[in-house]
Amino acid sequence: MRQQPFQSLRGIQYEDLQKLKGKLEQEASENLARPMVYTLVTSAQEWLSESFGQDANIENSEDEETEKDDIIVPHGEPVTVETFLAWRERFEAELALE
Repeated sequence: MRQQPFQSLRGIQYEDLQKLKGKLEQEASENLARPMVYTLVTSAQEWLSESFGQDANIENSEDEETEKDDIIVPHGEPVTVETFLAWRERFEAELALE
């Protein structure tokens, strides 16, 4: 089976992609039979950051902004055993009326 060559989505040169591939293959062989996705992603991010400066962090800052937007601020009454029991009694009373 013939492998397709790497293609950069951010304009990184083919030679640099080959270096990154080699680094990730080395990391993968060192971490064989262990969970390694996090290790590989971290290694790739470090290499990109070292090789291309802050360009690698642009996507991270966008992700962090998205995560901040996704934070749900709790509202309403906090649920405790007492508030749940009171709610359940009201709910069961409503069901009994129907």
